[in-house]
Amino acid sequence: MTTTFKNPPIGPASRLVNGILSIQPLAKFAKHQARQMMIDRAEKMGVPWRSHANTLLQRDWSPEFQQVNKSDLAYPEYYLRSFHAYDNGNLSWQAAVEVEVAALAVHAKIWPDAGVAGDDRLRQSYHDVLQQVLPEPPKLFSISAVVSD
Repeated sequence: MTTTFKNPPIGPASRLVNGILSIQPLAKFAKHQARQMMIDRAEKMGVPWRSHANTLLQRDWSPEFQQVNKSDLAYPEYYLRSFHAYDNGNLSWQAAVEVEVAALAVHAKIWPDAGVAGDDRLRQSYHDVLQQVLPEPPKLFSISAVVSD
């Protein structure tokens, strides 16, 4: 049995937005504004986005980078193309230093009553499911503990 997925038709509003965003200066402005709104919202919730990212950028990551850098490794194209707020894709330093704070901000919306702890609740829900099916329970990791240190 095969399953086919049919894309829903694109409505006029979506076509208009896509047309506007195909103009690079407008797309860049919209991306910048969306990014600023996300950072501002995160910081209003108590997520230290800017300071956490700046702290990580100040560190010399050369030793760790040398351990994982493989010049003969070909990354999938989608890792390297512009994605969300990252012009150089998700495989960039900016994305790397912001992944934790972005997760806190985004996952806060999953459980509105949890706020910043929404990320911990999401991870706990995955942990609970995996704990039932794995012979040895996985370790539970908390980003909020890392960011607040």
